[in-house]
Amino acid sequence: MVETMNNPEEATVDQLAKLYDRHDQRTTRVQRFANRVTVALGKPVSLVVIFGLAIAWIIGNYIARAAGSTALEEFPFPDLGFIATIAALLVALLILTTQRHEEELA
Repeated sequence: MVETMNNPEEATVDQLAKLYDRHDQRTTRVQRFANRVTVALGKPVSLVVIFGLAIAWIIGNYIARAAGSTALEEFPFPDLGFIATIAALLVALLILTTQRHEEELA
């Protein structure tokens, strides 16, 4: 304790660590899950996967139609648009939830 009194930076770091520990202890499982999903979606690989799935959906429908099979949907791909809209809404809600949780520290 005497060393902490002599070193105000160390005291500040210790206080911040305790603050973060208390904040983490109050975090619910649902909030932790939302935080993990938000972190995962924030990685560049997520962008590649999402675009890859959309392109695969479009190409798959064209190939199915060209092969004489029934395509899942025709251009302009309304189902894909609906799925993308719902996904964007969910991602926006996850980001807002995570930001609100982080703002509790401020």
